[in-house]
Amino acid sequence: MWLIPCKDITGEGIIVDVYGFSVAILEPQAHEMLKLINGKTNVAVRANVMMMCGCPIKPGGIWDANKYEVKAIVKINDVTSKVIPLAFANKTSTFEGMIEATKEGIYEVTVYSFDPLTGNSGVDRTTFIVGK
Repeated sequence: MWLIPCKDITGEGIIVDVYGFSVAILEPQAHEMLKLINGKTNVAVRANVMMMCGCPIKPGGIWDANKYEVKAIVKINDVTSKVIPLAFANKTSTFEGMIEATKEGIYEVTVYSFDPLTGNSGVDRTTFIVGK
């Protein structure tokens, strides 16, 4: 159906079903600057993951956190380094994990959620910088 500005839609209108997850990385903050201390720094990865309808996710809930794959893909200077599983953080719709950064450079973190039963997915991305 074409939608034309200022023209009424007859009938019951349009219903749009939006499937998937809304993923929002909470930590690390975009472009955060971190320093290596004794050759490393631990970087918390924390993300809010919920259904596109806004429904909360928790273990054993209607939207069961145990049934979803939530991971962070880490790139260092544009080269994929590792994939880190994120665990439920004992807070509704929140998942977390830890990156041990041992190299200087620009780190790109892509957090995704995937439901293997339905194929629903969601993604968010951020970067942080590690220096001396």
